[in-house]
Amino acid sequence: ARTDGVRLIRGRDVTKDQSYFLALTDPLVFSKVIFPVGGMLKSEVQQIARDENLDPILALKESMGLCFVGKRRKFHRFLSQYIPYKVGNAFSIKNEHVGIHMGYQFYTIGQRARLQGQHKGMYVVAKDAVNNRIYVVDDYNHASLFSKRFRVEYASKLKIDKF
Repeated sequence: ARTDGVRLIRGRDVTKDQSYFLALTDPLVFSKVIFPVGGMLKSEVQQIARDENLDPILALKESMGLCFVGKRRKFHRFLSQYIPYKVGNAFSIKNEHVGIHMGYQFYTIGQRARLQGQHKGMYVVAKDAVNNRIYVVDDYNHASLFSKRFRVEYASKLKIDKF
């Protein structure tokens, strides 16, 4: 199948655009998908909902998480259905043991992590999959959480255009 004519177009409402989330999707998928509100602002979609008497939907609080996980489940509980917990150690960037975690795979870089053995939140700066370790700092403004460069391991050939 050919994919050279398939494009992923950023949503018109840049505050709601999620094309980055879809950028690594196989382009063949997009030949069968339509995003009907991609060319609209959120306010325009809301007006259509009002015009169609969909007030109960308009009253819902906006979701900031992953919609397929559901609001009643925590993300780590969702993942634990597919990936077993594996207790590991958390270390400071000075390599001091600071707590226990339930598995490196349940954390992302920059995430606030509540660790067994710590009274305050810590922030993940690195993960060691081989040894099931995470490395943390105690300040969300710590220099280790910021970077001036990054490495790309996979780049999509899919072009993302403006709407």
